[in-house]
Amino acid sequence: METEISKILAEKQGLLQRLVKLGQQQGQAIKTNNYDSILSIIGEKQSIIEQVNLRDLEIKETLPGEMEPYKDLLRQIQETMSQAIQLEEDNVRMLEQHKNMVYAALKEIYYPKRDKYADPPEIKASVK
Repeated sequence: METEISKILAEKQGLLQRLVKLGQQQGQAIKTNNYDSILSIIGEKQSIIEQVNLRDLEIKETLPGEMEPYKDLLRQIQETMSQAIQLEEDNVRMLEQHKNMVYAALKEIYYPKRDKYADPPEIKASVK
C-alpha cells in the first residue's frame, strides 16, 4: 500500500509540474497576444486539473493515518501547487491588463479626442 500511495503522490506531483509549465507557456502566449495558444493551453490545464482531482480522491481512499513517510513528497506537492497558483494569478492580471489596453484602444478609435477649439466636423445632409 505504501508504494501505491507513493506512486499516486508522484503522479500528482508530475501533473502539477506540467501545470506550472503550461502556466509559463500561457504567460508567454499572453505577452505575444497568441490567443489561439492561450485557449489551447487553458483546455489542457483543465484536463490536468481534472486528473489532479482524481488523484486526490485516490489519495483519500488509500492514505493511511500516518503521513510522516510522505512528508517530503507532500511538501514538494504543496510548493509546486503554490507555484502553479501564483502563475495563474499573474496570468489573470496580465490578461486583465491586455483587456484594458484593448478597451482603451477601441475607445480611442470610436471616440477620438477632439480639440475643443477645432472646427466641428462637416455634416452633410442627404437630400432625396
